[in-house]
Amino acid sequence: MTQLTTTKLAAMTVLAFAGIAASSASAVTVISVEAAGVQSTTVALSRSGVEAFSGPAGTNVTLTTDFGGSSYSGVYSAHDVIATGTQYGGAGGSGYFTMGHGTVTIDITGPANYFGLWASAIDTNNAIEFWRGGVEVDHISPLAMGLEASYLGNPNASFLGKDRAQAFAFINYHVFGGFDQVRLIQGYGGMFENDNNTVGLIPEPTSWLLLLAGFGLVGLRLRRAPTRVVLA
Repeated sequence: MTQLTTTKLAAMTVLAFAGIAASSASAVTVISVEAAGVQSTTVALSRSGVEAFSGPAGTNVTLTTDFGGSSYSGVYSAHDVIATGTQYGGAGGSGYFTMGHGTVTIDITGPANYFGLWASAIDTNNAIEFWRGGVEVDHISPLAMGLEASYLGNPNASFLGKDRAQAFAFINYHVFGGFDQVRLIQGYGGMFENDNNTVGLIPEPTSWLLLLAGFGLVGLRLRRAPTRVVLA
């Protein structure tokens, strides 16, 4: 996984504990990015499901899903477009992917504190929000990590190097306290292209220590005092 910034472990640990003590663990989101070209998660989940958008293609789709036959269920709102793979999206360069315009809400049934997605042709108008019980938990830009040059351009053989001005990355979000709704937001024009939407569960409360120790890269956001730190 890749590096966001450089911060010493001691400082990171102090910030993490201070954030949890001050604003509760529900206000912490740990962000990590898979290696360039990886299009599914490598995070160990005790429970998980993946929506890979098997089609058919359509616009303003309301999608009900069991996330690939998992114990999770979810409903995608009708601002969604399901399309066949193009230079702008589609894990593996083929099959189907989704392009959200406006705000696409994903209502999730089942305990979840992890969400990951293959975000493609990422632009500054893309954003992700996590909600729990009708309250916003976090609002994050996929570009907040400052993805390096190796993420630019479509990595799939059928579209290799196309759309080189934009980043393609699988991004992991561990939201402490969990969530029951994800919102994929596209502000202004364009689309929020994404695929392999993964929902899951990472055991708490010790999971953040395992993440810090094992990932080699972690972004930590404290909602009342937003901060990103890494294991350097």
